[in-house]
Amino acid sequence: STLNNYNMLGAIIPAQSSVTVSKVEFFVNNSKVAEDAIAPYTSDWTPTTAGIYTCYAQAISNNTPIAYSDTISVVFQNATEEETPIPANTIAIMLQLDAPPTDFSIQKTPLRFNKRIAYSLTLDDGLSDAFTVAKPLFQGGTIAANNTAYPGLFYTDGCGNNQSFRAGISVFSVNNSEEDLHSGTNGTYLTWQQIDNLYENNWDIYNHSYNHASRGWNSSGQLNDPFPTSIYNYQVTANAAYIQSHTTNQISTTHFIVPSGDDAYYQPALNNQMKAVYNQSWQLIGGGGTGVAVGSNFSLKNLVMNRVSIEDNITNINNALSNVNSLATEQNPIWYNEFTHNVGSFNGPIGGGLQFNTFRSYMQNIADVYGKNGSDVVWFAPLQEVCEYLQVEQTAVVSHTIEGNQIRLLVNLDSVA
Repeated sequence: STLNNYNMLGAIIPAQSSVTVSKVEFFVNNSKVAEDAIAPYTSDWTPTTAGIYTCYAQAISNNTPIAYSDTISVVFQNATEEETPIPANTIAIMLQLDAPPTDFSIQKTPLRFNKRIAYSLTLDDGLSDAFTVAKPLFQGGTIAANNTAYPGLFYTDGCGNNQSFRAGISVFSVNNSEEDLHSGTNGTYLTWQQIDNLYENNWDIYNHSYNHASRGWNSSGQLNDPFPTSIYNYQVTANAAYIQSHTTNQISTTHFIVPSGDDAYYQPALNNQMKAVYNQSWQLIGGGGTGVAVGSNFSLKNLVMNRVSIEDNITNINNALSNVNSLATEQNPIWYNEFTHNVGSFNGPIGGGLQFNTFRSYMQNIADVYGKNGSDVVWFAPLQEVCEYLQVEQTAVVSHTIEGNQIRLLVNLDSVA
């Protein structure tokens, strides 16, 4: 509210005939600003600066306080000054403090919630157990395949609020006969409705090419000759358009997961509005092994990053993440990411995926050791979310003004891609 002054009413005095009120004193921020010896005991007070003020009054009899008013807080801003407009593409945050700050600085945290590890999990190919198994395990719910209810897996935001684990899903839309894989007739794959539901629950949806076309590998373990560039362009753009047109949320995919390690997708994906490209663990690019240090020298422009394939061996994968944790600090945090395909096999090992017991044990270990139940140093979030946070952290310009007890933060996003 904009006020020039504030009328402070007198304190409520107990109805005791033997008590005589000699005066009422008025206080602002615990400092006496006025007194009045004549009923009804009022005083006008005008602040000199904008800010938040706490006000109360006390009644005096024989130089002794005998009653107090309630304490109220009042926000003042100068009536003659217009509030500074918020610039375009800027977020404004107002902080209200108990007292004017004497020492204030602001720093952007390298990772969200000031975590030490960003862990990103991708489930490739848009398989149905991402919804029927991974989602209830992460966010709480019942897995029908084993008729078991799970409470969810969490880290915290540093203020005691639970944040559930979430993953990313890479989706290709059709088979080689251009039959829609997500129409609901093929139980192996997510339906479009399930993809929408995951998206609405803050899971990321990635472009994984239109029909998973890849040049493949020869008997010597080398990639075959690449397709014409036009094929790669079509695979990227056709899938982006198909996903957007078949989801209620009109999901726009801007991150690309390379199918079957075909690195000839890199430039066509980046040339067709993909902001980042992710490949497999055997490719010699950054991001594999012990992850990526996300300090000031980490470039996000035309990002091409590795992913580590999760093997179906609980000891090995727990040890790998433990190694990452030993290297990460708050000043030099690490972004570590892994992928797999199926996570809902209840009948033994499965190629390219994990048995459910391995998957559940691994995720539970992350929650118990690095999440809410342990050191709480992990930010468990999908690739795109982490990438976008890093873009904001690196390029957003933060400024502030101080007016009395108020700090106004301005976060300008003009330079955020």
